[in-house]
Amino acid sequence: KRSTKSRKMQRIFLKLTFFLLFLKYSQGNNDLFEVDWKNLNASSLSKVDPKSFSELSPSLLSSIPPLAFQGLLSSQVKFIPENSTSGFSAEQISNITQTSTISEFDSGQISFIKSIAVRGFSSIQIENLSKEACRGIQRDFIEGLLPPSYSGFKGNCISSIDANAFAFIDSAQLNRMKPNAVRSFSSDQLFHLNDESAHGFTVSQVSNLTFTSCLGLRGKFVAGLNGNSLSSISDQCISKANSTVFGYLSEISAKSLKNTQLEALNRGQVKDFSLEAVKGLSPNQIQSLNPSEGCFGISGQFVKEINTKSISGLGRECIASALPDAFAFISSQQVYNMTEESFQGMQKKHIEYFNLDSIAAISAEKIGNLRDDNGFGCQGLGDRFSSRLEPESFHGFYRGCIAAGNDTLFANVKSEPISFLKDSTVNGIRGGQIKLMGTNAAAGFTSSQVDNFGMDACRSFPKSVFSSFKASAFRGFIKECIALVPSVSFGGIDGDQLNSLNCSFITSKQIEKISLDAFKAINSSCISGIAPSTFNDITGDQLVTLEPSLISLLNPGQVRAIDTGAISRLSKAQLDAFNNDAITSMTGNQLGNITKKHGLEFVTLYSIDRWNPRTSATQSFVDKVGVIIPEMYDFSLFNENTTWIELAVVKNSTVIALDSAVVYKLNPVSVLGLRPDLVPKLTIGAMSNFTSSQSKNILPSVFGELTAFQIRAFTASAFGNLPNQDYYLLSARTISELSDAQMAVIPSDTFKNCTFSKQVELSSRSSALTVESQKNYLVCVPPVEVSKLTIPQIVGISVGGFVFVAFLGLTLWLFLTRKKDSDGYEAID
Repeated sequence: KRSTKSRKMQRIFLKLTFFLLFLKYSQGNNDLFEVDWKNLNASSLSKVDPKSFSELSPSLLSSIPPLAFQGLLSSQVKFIPENSTSGFSAEQISNITQTSTISEFDSGQISFIKSIAVRGFSSIQIENLSKEACRGIQRDFIEGLLPPSYSGFKGNCISSIDANAFAFIDSAQLNRMKPNAVRSFSSDQLFHLNDESAHGFTVSQVSNLTFTSCLGLRGKFVAGLNGNSLSSISDQCISKANSTVFGYLSEISAKSLKNTQLEALNRGQVKDFSLEAVKGLSPNQIQSLNPSEGCFGISGQFVKEINTKSISGLGRECIASALPDAFAFISSQQVYNMTEESFQGMQKKHIEYFNLDSIAAISAEKIGNLRDDNGFGCQGLGDRFSSRLEPESFHGFYRGCIAAGNDTLFANVKSEPISFLKDSTVNGIRGGQIKLMGTNAAAGFTSSQVDNFGMDACRSFPKSVFSSFKASAFRGFIKECIALVPSVSFGGIDGDQLNSLNCSFITSKQIEKISLDAFKAINSSCISGIAPSTFNDITGDQLVTLEPSLISLLNPGQVRAIDTGAISRLSKAQLDAFNNDAITSMTGNQLGNITKKHGLEFVTLYSIDRWNPRTSATQSFVDKVGVIIPEMYDFSLFNENTTWIELAVVKNSTVIALDSAVVYKLNPVSVLGLRPDLVPKLTIGAMSNFTSSQSKNILPSVFGELTAFQIRAFTASAFGNLPNQDYYLLSARTISELSDAQMAVIPSDTFKNCTFSKQVELSSRSSALTVESQKNYLVCVPPVEVSKLTIPQIVGISVGGFVFVAFLGLTLWLFLTRKKDSDGYEAID
């Protein structure tokens, strides 16, 4: 019994124990099984087992009284399912007062909180959100969060928020963010901020944007900033922003930009700069653009929108960096307001693209500031530019700038602008520019300008340009310039131009190109100035156009140089106009051709007092009479007025004898006309009648034909006045037959190269020889005999002689080819 009773007691005890344990467990864990969520308060909520929160649904969570959340513990938050947070109301969230509790929310839980509920978050709660929780902030959260609460955002939270969510931040919300939070903006987040939100960006917020975040600045967003905020963007931030950062600014907004901000703009930002905003930029703002960076983005459209006052801020360094089309749309008023110094920055590319309609506004002072360096403005000068400049502006050109311009620079320039060029500037005109110069431009040059043409220009004058210079301008040409002008270019000048030129500068090749009309108009000053060497190329057609009055002005050098064929074209009136010195200067070939052409009409043209030719010319003429010119003068007409040339062309057959009476009547100069074939007709009486003034004009060719008897008949005075060269023609036999009186008058110098065949006693070898025995030993031979020459000397003389003969032959061939001479006289049609 005791054992049975004991077992019963044990069973009762066990049941009681289990019951008590059940009651205890039930009271401590009633949430799991019996939590009355709807009736919880802060205290009871805090006692709910954390695991019980894992069973919360959105609806069950939403049923919890808002005040109960004041007791929500951080250990409980982590068990709340993510999707269940969608049941939160704004009032419930606002009652989560424990910061440690807020910090336990994770990104998943945050992401499911509805926008309406987010309104319950305070700035303190936002401030205590963990970085991980902030990753769950999305559109709903952003849109629901009240503006004041945005002040709670901290940098570590901001940096975790998805950039796409930033697109839903409005201006009021953004306005409440603390600057330190803004400092954590990424470039992607900043990029996603909507344009409207920009209105809320404060000065302090903008100032806290980092270099990295600035990469996200958008043009439209920046355009939404108020003036103060816009001016607060740091220079460094601007330098990192994309090219469109100022692409949407208004004219008014642009006025807020600081100079340093504009200086920070890079080329892409300037290129994409709002054209509307450009209108609002001041001179100082324009001047602030960085020549080393931003100015490289200045385009034609940019410059077009700069107001006329502000254009003065565009400096030379900035212009030098501007795009090629920078001035393609510039207005005249803008050009007018640009500084003169700014044109120093103009590049070749700028001038080539310069707005044609505005070129006329460029002043001389601005032209003077164009640089001639490689790649700079002067190298862009051409027809499109110069033809549109105002005439007065040409005064600004300088030598180097003109020289740097392209070949078309003067192609379509009129005469008036040329007159404004400084004289020194003309020196810069290049040959290429001369070749393409228009005739209107050439007509504008003055004599003082022409005086400054460089040699490259002078050698390049085409016929059209050279003939377009005013007659008065020709006075300015210098000798060195004229010498280089192509001869063909002289074919276009007229008489006035020719007469205005210093004709002494004209070359032989140039003169033959001068037209007959121009040559016919030549005046006394010009004809007198033509150099003798040039006269050689005056053509017969030109020569016959000269008035006799001009012929009379020709000097001996000019006459002697006239082509033998050309001089024969002269008329009797022209020939008669030659002055005595000119007649004297005529060459044998000239005399021959004239005589051949005009015959007795020329031979009898000049009176005896005018015929005083040079002996060499006469000898050349006389020696060739028999071959070239037919004998035409009848000796029966002979008298004391018979001239040398009449005697030179006398018909041999009409001469019976040349006796003493004839010689008595011979004018001393007329003796020059004696021909070798007339020597046999000279009687002994005639020979003895020669006077000293006559004998000095006996030509060597005539003297050489005289017999010893004829020579011995000379009186001592006549014999002593023979030309020295005649004495060398004396043979030893003739010398031995000379009279003592004749020997006594021979000039001592005649025997300076003579020797004696044997020893002769003389007081002086230079004394006159009067002793018969001495005459017999006189031998006039070269002092150095060939037989005594050494072998090297003989070889040297032979080679030298061969070279000399070859040279003479070549010279003669060229002369004959050029002159088409026939036996010394040019062929006459």
